[in-house]
Formats: sequence, C-alpha cells, structure tokens
Amino acid sequence: MKKDTYSIFKVYDYKGGELSAIVNATFDDVMEMLAENIKHSELEYSEDIWDMSNDDITRVCTECDVEAELYAGGDEGWCGEIYRHKNRNLKQVSPSKFKPHLAEYIINNKEQ
Repeated sequence: MKKDTYSIFKVYDYKGGELSAIVNATFDDVMEMLAENIKHSELEYSEDIWDMSNDDITRVCTECDVEAELYAGGDEGWCGEIYRHKNRNLKQVSPSKFKPHLAEYIINNKEQ
C-alpha cells in the first residue's frame, strides 16, 4: 500500500456541485487527507488531532470513522472516493484500509 499511487476524487457542496481530484497521490497524501477529515466525537471544530498526545491520537484513530459521507456539504468528514492505480486501471479502495496506519502517520508527522 505504501508504495502504490492513488487518486482521490472529492465532492463539495451538494447544491453547487464542485469536484476536486488529486491524481498520482502518494500514500502520505491519502493519509494526510484522511487525518484532516477524521470523524470522532472528541474532535470538535476547535480540536485538532495534530495537537493531541500520542496516546490520545492512538485512541481516537482506533475509534474514529474514516469512511466518506454519503452527501457532500456536511460539517464533518469528506465525500468522495479513493482509487489505487493498478495495471493502468483505477481500483476503488475503502478508506478503512488506511485506518491501521493512521495513528502512526499522525504521530510521525505532527510538529513537536
């Protein structure tokens, strides 16, 4: 997974309909996008996962939801799909496949 290339397609504002794409994304690009969009009750608008202690990051990442929302325009999470590049094709990947790596990524990349 870590050496694969990905594309992320995200939808914003279900009424206006805006699509963004990140093509040729690295594993780290996907992890950063998921880290910024973690859904957990402890992460209110003012709380930032990057400012938590390592133990709290591990716990929140274990309990969190990283799946995409069904509808764009919500206050939490994200709406979109992740695809892995495989043999000149795109294969859809569930965000939950990245979840086991999420806490490690955040802990290793947060500012000390």
